Amino acid sequence: MGSSGKNRHSSSEQVESYHEHSAFEPIVHKSDAMKRICSMTFQYARTDLPVLITGETGTGKELIARAIHAASSRADQPFVVVDCAALPETLMGNELFGHERGAYTGADRKQPGLFAAANKGTIFLDEIGELPRNAQAVLLRVLQDGSYRPYGGVRQMKTDVRVIAATNRDLQEAVVQGSFRLDLYHRIGSAVLQLSALRSRTDDIPLLVRHFMRKLTPSGVQSLELSPTVMRRLLQHRWEGNVRELENRLRSAIALASNGQITVEDLFPEEVEGTDRSNEIPSLRTVRTGMSKDTEGQYLENILRETHGNVSKAAEIVGVHRTHLYKLLRSHGISPSYYR
Repeated sequence: MGSSGKNRHSSSEQVESYHEHSAFEPIVHKSDAMKRICSMTFQYARTDLPVLITGETGTGKELIARAIHAASSRADQPFVVVDCAALPETLMGNELFGHERGAYTGADRKQPGLFAAANKGTIFLDEIGELPRNAQAVLLRVLQDGSYRPYGGVRQMKTDVRVIAATNRDLQEAVVQGSFRLDLYHRIGSAVLQLSALRSRTDDIPLLVRHFMRKLTPSGVQSLELSPTVMRRLLQHRWEGNVRELENRLRSAIALASNGQITVEDLFPEEVEGTDRSNEIPSLRTVRTGMSKDTEGQYLENILRETHGNVSKAAEIVGVHRTHLYKLLRSHGISPSYYR
């Protein structure tokens, strides 16, 4: 899609390295893998290409998307996030492209969609692999020439947006299986950023631990310490939930810590000797008392791992109706398909 105006960095003022740009300050890293990603991110930010960000859940895809926007010529314009997995299929067109007054019963006024809200800025299509094929076809048209038609409208509208998409799915495999359009894949995949799992860039873990401990320790609370033994255990963990899991475990450990020390037991209570290791998984109602939203999300992710993404089985274990479980998963940004 077209440029939104003059680039913020002229040839004489242009920032030569991503290290010098404030857009990258939130990305805590040391590893060569993340340095390469940040360098590529900075290069892509100075173009208007659509960017596809791939990687496991919790690797920081939205953080990279925000850095692209913040380092681009559109930085002063809107950054609109669309959770494709949470959009109801029947309302998807309405949410993305809006509707005209009288388009349906109850539509008593014109309502712009998310693409209109993102005009001149960036729209971030998170979990784009979850879009149904009919929505993919409409999205392809917008990417091709910036045109769309609101629900109930007769006139084509134009928008000027930078599109960034993200997924934890293998879209090439999805194309082979027929669930994702090949033409859309080529349209969004002209620039690809593949984020590494945390377990393959362990150099970043000590930095991330210090960052989260500063961020998560309540004001006025004594600073906590980690022994070398605890840090070794953190470096050895698989981190299937990546940076998000690390943050969640540290949040819980800070709440449990005593005597100024975070222990292995605080971080990995499931490994404490004597803990019930039976196959019985407690229901959500049983464990929900005092549970934070992030801990609840981690619990739901663990259930999906146990059931390999089978929502019906997961709903039985959690003790809620399947429809309610879908709502819970959407509220946490969790996609069952990732665990299948």
